[in-house]
Amino acid sequence: LFGVLTVICIVGLANYLFGRKISVLAGVLAAVNPFQIWYSQEGRMYSMASCLGAATLWSVASVLKNPRKPLPWLAFGFSGLALIYTQYYGALLLTAIIVFLFWEIMRSAENRKYLVRGTVAMIITWTVFFAPWLPILLVDYRHAGAPGGFPLMFHWLMTPAFLFLKAVLFGNQTYVMDHIWLYPAPLIVALISLWLAARNWRSEAGIRMTILAFGFPFILVYGLSLLGMRVYKSHPFIIFHPALLVLLAYGISRMKPVAYRVSLRLIVFVQIFILITMVLGGDYVKPRSADVVEWIQS
Repeated sequence: LFGVLTVICIVGLANYLFGRKISVLAGVLAAVNPFQIWYSQEGRMYSMASCLGAATLWSVASVLKNPRKPLPWLAFGFSGLALIYTQYYGALLLTAIIVFLFWEIMRSAENRKYLVRGTVAMIITWTVFFAPWLPILLVDYRHAGAPGGFPLMFHWLMTPAFLFLKAVLFGNQTYVMDHIWLYPAPLIVALISLWLAARNWRSEAGIRMTILAFGFPFILVYGLSLLGMRVYKSHPFIIFHPALLVLLAYGISRMKPVAYRVSLRLIVFVQIFILITMVLGGDYVKPRSADVVEWIQS
């Protein structure tokens, strides 16, 4: 359910920011993405968090178009609060969004008063409503850090590129040794696409928002991990994944016709190939689910 809703929210977000063509591209990339499909099978919070992350960004896109109307702000406030109560790392996305909103406030005087009021109201609302949970968060971190998190070593400098590639194309189960031949071409295509998108940083508010929505949390988590904090893990990056898929779709759409067709087909082919491999290899069904089925059958 949340996996399907995530695709809908990604389509809505991309359509609000960049129009129908890019929204269709982003929807296709999200619908066949192994990272999204893998976590959509879990009974845990990750698929829900991805959906709420996409919904929060969608509501921010609506706020930018209608800053004087209360409904987009209410949607932004509710989705943001639901996100941080679903997954702690959602606070990083909200921080990136606040940075983006203040950036837009400084860039333009139009609707500045409404943007300032709304942004401050969001910060106060989230702080007040999340405050009762802060003691539990501190206890959790003191005992284990981020669940599954660990500090990184400085010699793991390729980790960002590897995590980026997993999130965009391959998901959590990558079969690195069996399918190492898949890596170079899709990685090059993805990097070119993101570069083409980033070139429009100054002219497109949507580009600034999506770059900050993925880049800011990633840089912060990676930097804190290198400093020794136990906060690094790949699972919660599904929250920032919708922004990355929209950026990828935008960049692909800016390619010349032949490169556009080749790049899109290459990325979709690789994603579907990985999904088929996961199904035929038995790993598409989560191991714990398979254990339960085997126990029931026995």
